[in-house]
Amino acid sequence: MTVVLNEADVDALLDIDTCLAVLEPTFVDLGRSETVSRPRTHTYPYLRDATYYNFKSMDGAVPRYGVHALRLSSEVVQDTEVLGSRREEKLPLAQGGRFVGLVMLFDLETTEPLAIIHDSG
Repeated sequence: MTVVLNEADVDALLDIDTCLAVLEPTFVDLGRSETVSRPRTHTYPYLRDATYYNFKSMDGAVPRYGVHALRLSSEVVQDTEVLGSRREEKLPLAQGGRFVGLVMLFDLETTEPLAIIHDSG
């Protein structure tokens, strides 16, 4: 069964010590080439002058934990100028003035989705 979590759920379920306890051996595995990943990719269709849609995704697997994760974000970015310098400003256009980011976790053995996690405020 797939679990769907929002940010409040994640805050209630995870603490920094638990996160670090999982991350440390994961980075050891990464150093030993025992994990796999794909670099982040971006897609930028322009919507109108100085405004474009940006879809980003990246993924990787950690066999130690039997999971493959896919992280994606969907955003509209507007180019602005501040004090003579170009700045990209992400616009919180989702319902409630929020950004859209998701993490999906899959089971390496069964291929089933384990979790869908909203990750942008």
